[in-house]
Amino acid sequence: MPNDVLFSIIIPTYNRASILPRAIESVITQDFSNWELIIIDDGSTDTTRAEVEKFLKDGRISYFWQKNKELNAARNTGIKLAKGTYLAFLDDDDYYLPNHLSYLAKILKDKNYPHIAIRTRMWRTNKGFKQKSILLNDSFPSCIGHFWQNPTNLLSFVFHSSIFQTHIFNEELILAEDFHFLLRVLLDFPFVQLDEVTVVYQLQETSRSVSYYSEKHLEKKINSFNDIWLIRGEDLLKYLPHNALKRKITREYLHFTRISFRNNAKKLGWKYFFSALKQFDIKAINDYTYTFLIGIFK
Repeated sequence: MPNDVLFSIIIPTYNRASILPRAIESVITQDFSNWELIIIDDGSTDTTRAEVEKFLKDGRISYFWQKNKELNAARNTGIKLAKGTYLAFLDDDDYYLPNHLSYLAKILKDKNYPHIAIRTRMWRTNKGFKQKSILLNDSFPSCIGHFWQNPTNLLSFVFHSSIFQTHIFNEELILAEDFHFLLRVLLDFPFVQLDEVTVVYQLQETSRSVSYYSEKHLEKKINSFNDIWLIRGEDLLKYLPHNALKRKITREYLHFTRISFRNNAKKLGWKYFFSALKQFDIKAINDYTYTFLIGIFK
C-alpha cells in the first residue's frame, strides 16, 4: 500500500462532545496509517477537551482550542497547522469508512494526478434511511452548472495543499460556506470524481443543516450566494445562464417556505412564497405549484 502521501484531516468542533469520538475513531481505524488529525475546538464549553484527551496518546492527533470564531475560522486554523500533501475536512457528526484514505492513496499513486481536488461518493443517512450521493457531471465546465444546481459538502473531498495558497474559507460567511469554497475551487483547479463510497454523512437534529432554520440564517445563506456571484460572477457567466443567481435565490425561498409550512409557521411561509413570486421564474413553475399546495393543504 502506498504510504508516501500524508493526509491532514481537520475536524472543527463546537460543543459536540457526545458525538465527536465516533469521527475521531473513524480516522484512527483507517487501514492507511500516514495521516495526521487536527482537531480545532472552536471555543467549546462542554466536555469536548476531556473527550479528545482520551485519544491524544496517538501522536498523529493534535488538539487546539480557540475562542469561538465559527466554522470557517476553525477550518482556516486547521489549514495553517496542516503538514499534509492533501487536506480533508471531517465534520464532527460524520465519519469515514475504513478504506477511505487507502483508496484515495492508491488512486493518487496509480493515476499520478496533478495538484487537484478529488471526491469520492458518500452515504447520506437520516433516521435509518440511506442513500448514495449523486455524481456531478465530471467534465469541466459542465460540472459547474451541475454543482450550482446540486451542491454537495466537503466531506468526501480531499484537496492538494497547494490549493490553499490562494483559496481559503471566507470567515464572514456562516451558511453555504461549503458551496462558496467548492465553487471557487471547481472554477480554478482540476477535479476528479470517484465512484467508490468511502464516507458517511449523518443528517440529524443537531446538524447545522437542520438546526439553522430561521429567517436570519436564510438571509445569511442568500448572502453567500450573492458574495460568490459578486467575486466570481464574470467567470460563472461563462457556464451559467444570466439569471442563475435569481433562480437559485427563488428556489431557496421556496425551500424555506415549504419548511415553514411543515413547521406550521404559515405566516412566515407565505411571506417567503410571495418573495419568490416577486422574482418569478417560469422554469420553477412546478416548484411554485408544489409549494403552494403544501401551504393550502398542510
